[in-house]
Amino acid sequence: MRRKSLLTTLGIIINFYVFCLATPDLQRLFYCDKKIIDFKAVERAKRHACNGLSGSYWWSKFPATLSGSEIFRIDDAILFVWPLNLGSNHEFNEGGAATERVVIDSQCNFIGLIKRIDETYQRCIQPVDPNYRPTHLPMFPMEDQPKQYGYKCSNEIIPETDLKRTYDYIYNHWSKLQNSGQEPSGNLQGQTTESSRYEKFWTWPIRIKKRESKSPDYPPDRFRAAISQLDKSLALIYKDEDRWKKCDGIYYLDPEPPRLSEDTKTSVGETIYEGISAFRCGNDKFSATTVNSHIQAGCNRVRSLVNPRGINTYEFPRSPENIQYKSKPVWHWPLRRFETNDRSSSKYPLRTTLKYTDHVGT
Repeated sequence: MRRKSLLTTLGIIINFYVFCLATPDLQRLFYCDKKIIDFKAVERAKRHACNGLSGSYWWSKFPATLSGSEIFRIDDAILFVWPLNLGSNHEFNEGGAATERVVIDSQCNFIGLIKRIDETYQRCIQPVDPNYRPTHLPMFPMEDQPKQYGYKCSNEIIPETDLKRTYDYIYNHWSKLQNSGQEPSGNLQGQTTESSRYEKFWTWPIRIKKRESKSPDYPPDRFRAAISQLDKSLALIYKDEDRWKKCDGIYYLDPEPPRLSEDTKTSVGETIYEGISAFRCGNDKFSATTVNSHIQAGCNRVRSLVNPRGINTYEFPRSPENIQYKSKPVWHWPLRRFETNDRSSSKYPLRTTLKYTDHVGT
């Protein structure tokens, strides 16, 4: 009984350590589809994004806005995206825009990294402890357990979504052979891997594309989807010279949405300003959440300019002369647009600005 209790406690400690890695940070690698992104590149892009948010011209496409309700479960604040290779001068470091986007909030807090795929976004993950092995503990809900992203075979990242059809096919094909009493043949083969322990698998060849789009695909016999002959678990194996090796699983955790108990703050810590409401400007619609986040970003910039050493080299925030509200200066701040097509707003920034004082936004 004591041994079981100690093992359970150890499991809780290990899983707690793993779960602590769920919060995005700038000290670990990011995996975006099949690409590994160094955290230094993300940290650099985050700095550019913050500079861009505080002082980009109104016509700049970036920073663009993002609804984080689905990807990050943040539904009471609007977020801002910035291409990974875009500098503060709005020039791309390497050719065209990268598909990866850094995500920040109105106060320049790092939220995460995403990848643009056509008109949608996919969240990039940060893998948990590479020594983690999936073990379900009943004291943690299933939705809080690490999820499998894919496999790492030497230096190649292979998302699990690329393998689902193959796994379904190999399992069905193998089951039919079992029921008929026939021996596997053709593409369905038996392989033994030389890992920490010898494992036997039923395997099926799978073609894997290299990360560089112009590079030729790997030979069809380099990777094989596998099902364990012992416990029917799924795996991926690859050939290293004349030996078959098992790929390491990549696991991740969904980020916990930020939570604040203050009634006057949003979940990401923005002030909830009084008198904010949704409005329409021509064919464009702006939610109260969008307006509130932009006011927060503008207020942060205005406060920095109040410092006597602050020099405003950009058009915004701008305070027209001889225009006041209740004896206070009125500041203009541009409203950013979504990067992808959205029915409620234009695709690119327009010269639509907020006019506000210290406490009023309209």
